[in-house]
Amino acid sequence: MSFTNSENKIEIGSVIPFGDEMWRVLDVKSDRILIICTRIIEQKKYHESSGDVTWANCDLRKFLNTEYYESFKEDDKSRIISVNNSNEPNSKYQTQSGRATDDKIFLLSESEAKKYFSDDKDRGLPESFSDDDYQGWWLRTRGESEGQAMVVINFFAEEEDGSQAEDEEGNPIVPGYIFHEGTYTGTDSVKTGVRPAMWLRL
Repeated sequence: MSFTNSENKIEIGSVIPFGDEMWRVLDVKSDRILIICTRIIEQKKYHESSGDVTWANCDLRKFLNTEYYESFKEDDKSRIISVNNSNEPNSKYQTQSGRATDDKIFLLSESEAKKYFSDDKDRGLPESFSDDDYQGWWLRTRGESEGQAMVVINFFAEEEDGSQAEDEEGNPIVPGYIFHEGTYTGTDSVKTGVRPAMWLRL
């Protein structure tokens, strides 16, 4: 399927089909668009083993740029643009997120998740994954420690008395909240969703 701004009026916030999924347009340039899947494609660990790992060498990056990329038809693959992604430190804990990477398909970074969504509600997904253990979706930015990666959560956190939980700055912890501490990358018990993004040639 071909997309052109003049014919199809692609705008930021538009939802378009590509491959077997629907994608939300996050950014529009003269020759390309940035898109993110409108749903969680699956639950997957960030890395198969625990310990020090960054986006550059994690198993989830490898999966997205090999197995998942190869699932697209040849015509669609020709539209996916390889880009150089910077991987900035965690803004709260200043933990380093590793070297820049060349990616065809990737996870959003912390700064991109803030830039391309207006607020927590906009970032949150209206429907949960089928598994009740679903907690949210991965970002590629490192969490509080070497063994963690940041996530966008998808639940309402509560205090022991049932009231709405807030972070230390008084922000409610609700679906779409960016969790700087992150989730442990190799833990089986916490199942975190994969929401891929890519730059697509017009």
